Amino acid sequence: MKALLDHYLAPYPKEGATHYFGNIGNYQLKWESHTEFVSYTIFDQKSKTQAFDVKTFERFPDEWLSSSPYVRVTSALVSVEKLNDDKTIAQKIENNFVPSSVAVSRVLNNDAVIAADFRINPTGHMRFAIFTSPNIGKRRIGRIVQRLCEIETYKAFS
Repeated sequence: MKALLDHYLAPYPKEGATHYFGNIGNYQLKWESHTEFVSYTIFDQKSKTQAFDVKTFERFPDEWLSSSPYVRVTSALVSVEKLNDDKTIAQKIENNFVPSSVAVSRVLNNDAVIAADFRINPTGHMRFAIFTSPNIGKRRIGRIVQRLCEIETYKAFS
């Protein structure tokens, strides 16, 4: 963790901390140390060019990844869009996922739609899309992302 923060000249978490949230360049990093695993999440608020932009993952430098003593169990790209139009959502799902294996669900009283095809893409990442109504807040979106990441992590462990 410290080597990653050193790469971005970012401050360290407090000694003994099990969670960290801070800026690394133009991105935000969340680190969590669990009993059985460590997770790293990069938030890219600015990337609007395409869903599932693998360039976000490049914020983890190759030298840091290759020197890590850990095994990467899973990696996921999560796209979040404020979008409430069912037709547009359906088109985006069709464009981004394999139709024969895509799963779609409405959550939070229909305030959000989650989609995934549970396939690892050629760059080694799972992909999840979250489409939310315009009135849903950042905290609720954050909880959806957190739950998806937890489900994916424990699925990979099993």
